[in-house]
Amino acid sequence: MQRLFLVLILFSGAAYSVEPYTCRNGAFPGYEGIKPARIVAGDGEKVHAREDSVGCPEDNKCRQKGYLINGDRVLVTPAVEGWVCTYYFGKKRDYTGWIREEKIKVLPYSQHPEIKHWTGRWRPILIYRGNKAADFINITRKSRNRLLVNGYTYWYGGKNAYGEDVVHYGGVSASGKPKGNNLTVKEGDGESDCTVRLRLINDLLVVNDNSWCGGMNVRFSNIYQKTHR
Repeated sequence: MQRLFLVLILFSGAAYSVEPYTCRNGAFPGYEGIKPARIVAGDGEKVHAREDSVGCPEDNKCRQKGYLINGDRVLVTPAVEGWVCTYYFGKKRDYTGWIREEKIKVLPYSQHPEIKHWTGRWRPILIYRGNKAADFINITRKSRNRLLVNGYTYWYGGKNAYGEDVVHYGGVSASGKPKGNNLTVKEGDGESDCTVRLRLINDLLVVNDNSWCGGMNVRFSNIYQKTHR
């Protein structure tokens, strides 16, 4: 099965090398300027991702085992000092790392998708590809140009001292009008009311929230695909 990659770039105004710890797993849905792209590499070439710790990504010791190959799908935002923060996901795992900007070719996408492309049931990609967790976002048409977003998610924190499951739940139910390929919905006007931002990029939905949509550690922030389950 062809691997699918999401490549995202965290922009920084710094005039020096890439800041350490700026390519974190889980942070990518909040990045700006995301666009679809693909990897450009020679026959048999393996494009290895690099870590984001101190001294990285320039130092060769930062090279990870994970790699991309020619044609792999990606998402990108503006490069930092010639490096791109790369998010990879497979059937059972994901990780992040930096790759060189010249290995990226940006692809066209609709910046004003039709309403019908928003609507449907969406699930996080790792769940969509085999995980049985219940997280989902449902998008339906509320009126001609307005969409209703209903979602559910949870965070599992393992067992407590009494052997009981530690589970925190969250949800969203709010409507909004898309602006281009962006849709922001709010459950209220207060800073502590759940706010979710959704960006439709071809067949992927990039979702980020304000951390007020449920219990501690509960987030909708993820990359989603449409599903019939």
